[in-house]
Amino acid sequence: MKRALLLVPLLLAMSAVAHASPCLSGVLNTYEAPGFSCGIDALTFSSFGYSAVGTGGALLVLPSSVSVTPCSGCTTPGEFGFQFLAPWSVSSGQTQETLISFAVSCACALVDAASSISGFGFSGSGSALVTETLSNGTVLFLMASSGGVKPFDSATFAGVTTINVVEDIKLNGSGALGGIGSAGISALSSTFSTGATPEPSSLLLLGSGIIALGGYRRRRSVLDHSLSVAPGFAPLCGDSPRFLRESPASLKSRTP
Repeated sequence: MKRALLLVPLLLAMSAVAHASPCLSGVLNTYEAPGFSCGIDALTFSSFGYSAVGTGGALLVLPSSVSVTPCSGCTTPGEFGFQFLAPWSVSSGQTQETLISFAVSCACALVDAASSISGFGFSGSGSALVTETLSNGTVLFLMASSGGVKPFDSATFAGVTTINVVEDIKLNGSGALGGIGSAGISALSSTFSTGATPEPSSLLLLGSGIIALGGYRRRRSVLDHSLSVAPGFAPLCGDSPRFLRESPASLKSRTP
C-alpha cells in the first residue's frame, strides 16, 4: 500500500507537466517574462531569451517585433513547436546576428528535432545562415546564399526529457569575402517530436487503479484474518476461508 501511494505524486506530476497552460500567439518579449512557461501537446516550453547585434548600421529587430506562433506540423507532421516571424534583413556592408533561446521538456522522451526557414532571399554576395544547437550535441543547419539553399534540416537522437535550444540567425550583406549584396529571413520554425508515451488521462487511471488495488488487498487481508479466527471457519490450502459444516449432533457430542 505504501509503495502504491508513493507512485501517485509522480503520476500526478507527469500529468501536470503534460497539462501546462497552452502556448498562445504573441510577441517574444511576452515569452521572455521571468518564470514564463507554456505547453503544446505533451511538450512544455520555458526559459525564453533573445539578443541581437549588428554592424554597418543594420536595423536590429527587437523582441517586441518578433511574433511567436505555436504550431503543429509546421515543419514535419506530428511535431510541435514555434514559428518565429520578424523582418530580419541586411544590405551591403551590414551584418546582423540574432539569438533566440528556449528550453523544451516532456514527461516522456524527446527523440526528434526539425528546423526550417521561409520568406528568405539574398542577392549578390549576401548570405543568410541559421544554426540550431541543442544541448544534447545535435546541430541543425540552414542556409540561403550563392553557395546553395537549404531551407530545412532535421535529426533524430536518443530520447531525452529536456533540451536547451539556441537559434543563431546570421545575416551578411557582403558575404564572407566582402562584396555587394543583401539577405533576409522572415520566418524560422523549430519543432520537436516524442516517443510513444502514456496519455495524462491514462496515467491518472493507472494511479487510481494502484490506490484501489492497495485498498482491496488491505481489506482482503483484514477479512481473511477475521474469518480465520472466527468459530466454525478454517482456511483452505490457499488464503480463502471455508465454513466447517458439522451436524448439531456432532457439535453436541463434543460439548463438555
